[in-house]
Amino acid sequence: MIDFKIDSRIAGTIYEAVHLAGGGAWKENADVKAKGEKRILKSLPDDPRITWSEWRARPEVFENQTCSRGADCQRFAGEVRQIAQDHLGVLWFAIG
Repeated sequence: MIDFKIDSRIAGTIYEAVHLAGGGAWKENADVKAKGEKRILKSLPDDPRITWSEWRARPEVFENQTCSRGADCQRFAGEVRQIAQDHLGVLWFAIG
């Protein structure tokens, strides 16, 4: 929010709202993941204002690779982090 010059009072309000109401989003994320929604991105949006609903409607942005817990998953997560850092300077990907 600092990069977008959001007033600190507004940022604090947003933080508190997410903190208080975020449980519903975690449950929804778990539900859609259980139904098979892909959650690993292979490309990142150029526009930080794009919504998740808009982004997930683009099947070409998702990685087909899946990983189980363990070394393969950790290696893949590291690759995703590096791509995010190289292209955006920040880590922006779906967690779930």
